[in-house]
Amino acid sequence: MTHFFEEKEDDLAVLKQILTTANSGDVLVVAKLIVLARMPEEEWINLCKTAEKGMNVVALNLNSTLQGLHISNESERIASRASTATLLELTGKAIKYVQTNPLFAQKKTPTGSLAGRPVDKDLHHRISLRLLAGESYSKIQKMENCGRSTISRVKNSMTVVKEE
Repeated sequence: MTHFFEEKEDDLAVLKQILTTANSGDVLVVAKLIVLARMPEEEWINLCKTAEKGMNVVALNLNSTLQGLHISNESERIASRASTATLLELTGKAIKYVQTNPLFAQKKTPTGSLAGRPVDKDLHHRISLRLLAGESYSKIQKMENCGRSTISRVKNSMTVVKEE
């Protein structure tokens, strides 16, 4: 092992550094395949280009790629390259499917974030009135049949108006 890079919470700079220093025969080891699937498209293309030049990709959660860690002859190198090519092709197709499938698309908001349940404005209004009246979370929870997180969300969204 000549280089060791540690990913720290979506740090793409580390990945860019790996891809620029990778040579033919090097092995990129990732803990889970999902790490690769979350990459931006530009970095994904760079990864595929680097892999085409001879870098192998091993995902520790996929047994079929682990042979890439123990290459001792030419036939094993060819098998590992085929495994990497298949892994990247399948992952690329999965990424495109998730991004273009209408079932996945409908779960996103216009800003691209995942959407949850729509806000119950009437419930939020009633909760805000109870909070302004000074009622406790427990009492509001019982009276409105809602969770503490909903009450907290309403409280955090309330604005304070100061009269002068």
